[in-house]
Amino acid sequence: MDEAAVNPWAGKSAEDVLAESYHEIRNPISITAGYLSVLTSANHLALTAEQVQHYIELALNHALKAQTIVDSVYQYMNETRKNP
Repeated sequence: MDEAAVNPWAGKSAEDVLAESYHEIRNPISITAGYLSVLTSANHLALTAEQVQHYIELALNHALKAQTIVDSVYQYMNETRKNP
């Protein structure tokens, strides 16, 4: 298995990793905030229980995607410090 398959940041500079990860993490965070905003607004009362569950699952999936990105950057930075 090549290094990039384990961590997408392999071989990139710290500056590139931070710039790219910031860009990648903005989308799932924004989407998660949007779904949660709908669920906390008065408009959510018009949603069925199934729709509410669907939005919760979508928000969770996007939050987990953001967590994966953060974890991979953290792992990369730790590996980079150990092996300069």
